[in-house]
Amino acid sequence: MSGKATKREARLVGVRSRGRAGLLRSTALQAAVLLAIELPGGVLPAAAQPAPNARPQGGQVVAGQASISQTPATTTINQSSQRAAVNWTSFNVGSNRRSISSSPRRAHGC
Repeated sequence: MSGKATKREARLVGVRSRGRAGLLRSTALQAAVLLAIELPGGVLPAAAQPAPNARPQGGQVVAGQASISQTPATTTINQSSQRAAVNWTSFNVGSNRRSISSSPRRAHGC
């Protein structure tokens, strides 16, 4: 044996390398086929509804200026800057809850 290391390459039979475009095309095709044959008639079941008492959780203003207040039935978001961003851990609004948001009107010059 010589002191040289040899490079070994493993290759799966029947699998070929694809570029990004090819991968996107095949993924889109797979998704379309699944939608077409998921259920008879192509109808998908409705998504699960949030619990009646669900409300937004963990709101944190990460950009701009805004305040978030909650009562047992209502979540209110008051935006005081032209732009604001809020990260939520979850944003579900159940049938027994409501969410209200307000933002400043933009002044337009002539």
